[in-house]
Amino acid sequence: MAGGADVSLLENMPLFQGIELDCIKRLAAAATLRAYPPKTQLFEEGETPEALHIVLSGVAEAFTRIGEKECSILILSPSDAFMPASALVNEPYLLSARTMKRSKLLLLPADVVRDEMARSTKLACRLAHLLAGQTRVLLRHIKDVKTRSAPQRLAAYLLRIAEESESRNSEVLISKQTLASRLG
Repeated sequence: MAGGADVSLLENMPLFQGIELDCIKRLAAAATLRAYPPKTQLFEEGETPEALHIVLSGVAEAFTRIGEKECSILILSPSDAFMPASALVNEPYLLSARTMKRSKLLLLPADVVRDEMARSTKLACRLAHLLAGQTRVLLRHIKDVKTRSAPQRLAAYLLRIAEESESRNSEVLISKQTLASRLG
């Protein structure tokens, strides 16, 4: 569906809770909803972001590729946003992204998000909170890779996935190859 999203869809998303209705209406009017089959490339590392991608359903992966080697960096589930820093500061993506299974995404034009951030302190704070959360996830990952053995990384990651699945009432299933790549 192109040309807008239902205002109630955005109002019910954690990222937009407490945001002014006028702001939500403008974002919803500019939004695009898209469904993607598994293994669809969403964007490539080095591209300039045109939209802020938010997972509505399904699972997606942010990864990097050097030559023939790929490394999974983040697994994104419903309500997660892809690489928001790139969209917010209009800088090229540092990672690529693809769907891991059938997924539905909300795409918000990056320029509209930046304009609304300038208008809405609440939106700016919610996006800062999102960035802080993703920074913590990435720092935990770096810390795990640098300080834990492979079995310790696997155990810690499986515990985190179990806790997240329980708190979200959802399952995240990933291949052994993705798991091995994610854990180094």
